Amino acid sequence: MKAMSTMGDQAVRIEVEEGVSLDGRLHLPADAAMGSVFCHPHPLHEGTMDNKVVSTFHRAMRDVGAACLRFDFRGNRESTGTYDDGVGEQRDLARAIGLLTEELPPGAPIVIGGYSFGSAVALAYTRAQIEPRPAGLILVAPPCAFHSLLADLPPPDAPRPLTVVCGTQDEFCPIESLDQWVNAAEVPLSVFRIEGADHFFTGHGAALRRLADQIARSFASRVVVC
Repeated sequence: MKAMSTMGDQAVRIEVEEGVSLDGRLHLPADAAMGSVFCHPHPLHEGTMDNKVVSTFHRAMRDVGAACLRFDFRGNRESTGTYDDGVGEQRDLARAIGLLTEELPPGAPIVIGGYSFGSAVALAYTRAQIEPRPAGLILVAPPCAFHSLLADLPPPDAPRPLTVVCGTQDEFCPIESLDQWVNAAEVPLSVFRIEGADHFFTGHGAALRRLADQIARSFASRVVVC
């Protein structure tokens, strides 16, 4: 891992496979007892690790003392490789989790999450039984009515706690579709709705920040073994 300081985070390169090297940002406190990796929205629609929703959850987890990693998927900006419709992106996530695991104490839990397309990749990763296994999952505005990666439900052994965040006016995550998806799941999900928010949480940034802080505190109290 090569790193340099940038606005409180370290710039890192994540080597995934031949021809695929990802640009990432890592916050690594010396006493971190847990980690967090958060995935960005669709790279073909200007989604990057600097997205405001990704940054909100990154900061929230950072504020509870977690080591936090965000990155650009393959083929996006400074990351090499080619967009792979969510398949290769699962390998991107696996290597990002692996890198963070290497930086943390043995056995430290790692929570993963994502926004929109990133949430679909995070959920697909848990279904694929790829190692290392996360200790918790945060799905923000999962496009459950549109993306094929969300066609299946969370597996019975999905990481817990499993949290879903959405707006009640989300055009890509209609409440009716989300309710059907949640009700059919075989695992318990905690669902938080932001009244009036669309898929981009336009005009609801403060409410999203408060909710992200609440979720981060909850995860920190539940997944860290004291």
